[in-house]
Amino acid sequence: MMAIREVDGMFNYLDPEYYGILMKRLRLKYRNQEE
Repeated sequence: MMAIREVDGMFNYLDPEYYGILMKRLRLKYRNQEE
């Protein structure tokens, strides 16, 4: 339970916009590696 709460707090702490940008960057990196 403690670990789950920590992850929840981490996501709440992050700015939604920043998190979205981060995910987009990770997806681009993953796509580039596949090709």
